[in-house]
Amino acid sequence: MTMPSLRRTIGPAANSVVAPIAALLTGKGSEAAVPVQPPAPPASPKLDPWHEAFSYAKSSGLSRASAQDFADHYAAYIEDRTNEIRYPDLPLPTPSEFIP
Repeated sequence: MTMPSLRRTIGPAANSVVAPIAALLTGKGSEAAVPVQPPAPPASPKLDPWHEAFSYAKSSGLSRASAQDFADHYAAYIEDRTNEIRYPDLPLPTPSEFIP
């Protein structure tokens, strides 16, 4: 059924319903008929576990050598636990939850 025949079938009230639909289907009509979503902002890059742990340790006041040691231990722990079969709802610990 074409748009003109649909208008004749429904009657005068069809203009309020059919016109926006016809504009969407044909690509004609006001821009207000189709709300345009702004593009999503780019996702911020997630730090790898070592850098995340190093940043946490430095912000906690550890020396550079101690922070690197903490980050090494944390990254090794996360690497070992990544492929481990574990309770599904239990996430990997964050650097602040990790105790070497």
